[in-house]
Amino acid sequence: MLKLKRLPLRWQLTLLITLISSTLLAAAFASYFFMEVLNLREQVAVDSYTTERLMMKQIHATLRQDPDAMQPALDLQKKTPFDLKNSLSNTGSIVAAAVFTRDERERIVESYNRANAWEPIPRPSTYMGNFSTDAVIIFRPIGPPDKPVGTFYLKAKASPEQRARLLKPIPGMILLFLASVAASIVIARFLQAGISEPIVKLSELARRVAREGDYTVRADIKGGGETAVLVEAFNTMLTTIQQRDADLLVAKNAAVEARERLAEINAMLEESNRTLERKVAERTIDLHKATVAARDANQAKSAFLAKMSHELRTPMNAIIGYSEILVEDATDRGDDGAIADLRKILSAARHLLGLINDVLDLSKIEAGKMDLYLESFDITRIVQEVVSTAQPLIDRNSNRVVVECPADIGVMHADATKLRQILLNLVSNASKFTEKGQIRIQASREKKPEGESIVVRVNDSGIGMTPEQMTRLFQAFSQADHSTSAKYGGTGLGLAISRQFARLMGGDITVESAAGKGSTFTVRLPARVVAEGTTPPPSLLKETPLDLPPLPPLEAVKPPSTNTVPGLPSTTPRGRLLIIDDDEKVHAMLQSLLTHENYSVKCARSGAEGLALAEEFHPHVVVLDILLPQIDGRDALDRLKESPALSNTPIILLTMTENGEMGFALSATDYLSKPVVGSNLLPIIQKISALRTQIPIMVVEDNAAVREMIVRLLDREGWPAIEAENGRVALELLKEHTPSVVLLDLLMPELDGFSVLREMRANPAWRDIPVVVLTSLDLTAEVRRFLEQQAERVLQKGRYTRDELLQEVRESVNEFMRRRSKSTAPFSS
Repeated sequence: MLKLKRLPLRWQLTLLITLISSTLLAAAFASYFFMEVLNLREQVAVDSYTTERLMMKQIHATLRQDPDAMQPALDLQKKTPFDLKNSLSNTGSIVAAAVFTRDERERIVESYNRANAWEPIPRPSTYMGNFSTDAVIIFRPIGPPDKPVGTFYLKAKASPEQRARLLKPIPGMILLFLASVAASIVIARFLQAGISEPIVKLSELARRVAREGDYTVRADIKGGGETAVLVEAFNTMLTTIQQRDADLLVAKNAAVEARERLAEINAMLEESNRTLERKVAERTIDLHKATVAARDANQAKSAFLAKMSHELRTPMNAIIGYSEILVEDATDRGDDGAIADLRKILSAARHLLGLINDVLDLSKIEAGKMDLYLESFDITRIVQEVVSTAQPLIDRNSNRVVVECPADIGVMHADATKLRQILLNLVSNASKFTEKGQIRIQASREKKPEGESIVVRVNDSGIGMTPEQMTRLFQAFSQADHSTSAKYGGTGLGLAISRQFARLMGGDITVESAAGKGSTFTVRLPARVVAEGTTPPPSLLKETPLDLPPLPPLEAVKPPSTNTVPGLPSTTPRGRLLIIDDDEKVHAMLQSLLTHENYSVKCARSGAEGLALAEEFHPHVVVLDILLPQIDGRDALDRLKESPALSNTPIILLTMTENGEMGFALSATDYLSKPVVGSNLLPIIQKISALRTQIPIMVVEDNAAVREMIVRLLDREGWPAIEAENGRVALELLKEHTPSVVLLDLLMPELDGFSVLREMRANPAWRDIPVVVLTSLDLTAEVRRFLEQQAERVLQKGRYTRDELLQEVRESVNEFMRRRSKSTAPFSS
């Protein structure tokens, strides 16, 4: 096959035409021979079936004449009635015949074989079929179809004459075939020239173009049909290649020019890169300098905020504390004129402190220094505290407050202080802009696919706002309009700071209002606030130095230390006692007795009057009659224990019988049975006040004015105090005294409060002493967590009241006594 493919095209075409002609001629001769064979076979079949019908008629006729004709002859010389030899000898195509019995032996009754052509005669039961192409074999039953008596066998085959006649044309057909093949070769040789010659010339032209690369030549070959199409396509291809060569040459020249231009551009780019690198290096240096300057400015701002926090809050805290002391002294003296002036001073100081706190908070927010202190707390308690704090403002304009807070609203994880400040700002604004109306506080928990939210709505029926006024509502130092600011006052910082706090916790504040129809402020916060960033674990805080901004010494701004204040009495009472009894004789007797013992005494004739006086007077001891009009002693005792400011106040019950178990069951400290005898009352009071006179409270504060104010406040409450002007002095005093509580400032010369805390917690003898931190610093969440691990409570100067400080002292003293009762370690006084 490979050799044929290598032949020239003219020979391939000649062989193809010759092969096709020869194949067709051979197929025609084979068809002719096959048809002759079929005709011969058909002639033999016709002769055999004709003979078979004649013989069957003869056999049936013989059987009708002689029924025993099917019995085989015993005598070999005796002829049977079936004379097959005479009947078939004249038939040239019959070569064999026989008549068989129908029994099991299938015996031959009569048989025939053509002369000189012996053929084996098969039994009917052993015959397997005829496989000859020129022979016909027939088996026919003899007799009735349902009861044959024998079988007739006949075999016909072509005669030699017929076969000779069939093969006679073959030599002539072979000669004719060879002559036809020779003629087809001659004809093919002539016909292929019209096909192969153009193709050969085209291939020679293609080899020339490939060898010389001359694409200008063209094929000029006469022809038609596909050959003309091929020549035209070849010429078109040459034209295309020639055009492509011309275009390629132009592109090559352009590429050379572009390469030269690119080299110039690369050179310029390299120069630009060097210039850019130099500028980037210069800008990097400038950026580094700017970053350092910004960091220094940020540190300076942080230091300034910390210094301002300390420098402004510390003296304001002293002013407020002294004003409260002077108000109490003026109240004891009955100097109403001084009380009014002092209350104005106290109100102005508190207003100024609130403004300072707002400005510092706003500065911290803008500087990105405001941290979140996250804790879990009860939402209901926060709402109640806000309402309780804002109640004086609500009552001032004769408003009515309605609180809708479900008892099962649950807890929230957020910054409780900031949430309290947000709600207090909203409730205070509602109280200020509403007169003789209603303020509604609604708290709810909403569940959404993104998580749970706490929603608090503060609605009022006040003056409302226009849409234009609401656009300026949350801007710092901005109120609804100038007339509102002139009439109602305010700095315009409360709402701005509240919204910043809400957004800092992942929420927001929105408002709905209409002029003359009131306003609704909605606070929406996540139920679980997640602080941005991460905080080191608490275990590391004790070992890691706290990054506090450096502050200059404060001695230059300290007020002069003094132990006396003009206008104050030189001696203070031993304690304040409140007597709640409806018997005036008991009032007179006890007031005379206790005043003589240098106690400050106030009396109330009913349970309601006693509760109101207790909230105002803050007694050290309450003497309570069990039987009172309107509100009896049991209810009064329960209400006293429920009040945060009075829950730790000792209560002595007055009963009509010796029933001490009932008094102790009601959580009373002790009891007396009427009639009251002074000799029985005084030992009980002295026993209750023993803690105040035996175990001192240490005040560690470098500012002399603030330290003296706290000491005098404690002294008025009956607690002795030890003063320390810095941390080093405090540690020296701790070696000699074991105070019940340490009130500790953080920023002090020589040794600060953080070092004092570490020393106390490291010393087993001081470890259980409660510490209440008093600081003017704005504490970060990290520092606050550290302090809460080391101290009982952290109070920020300017953000706690006198009552809150005293309450913390009471709780800390009780905690100290509880620890002391469980410890066996010795204590010094």
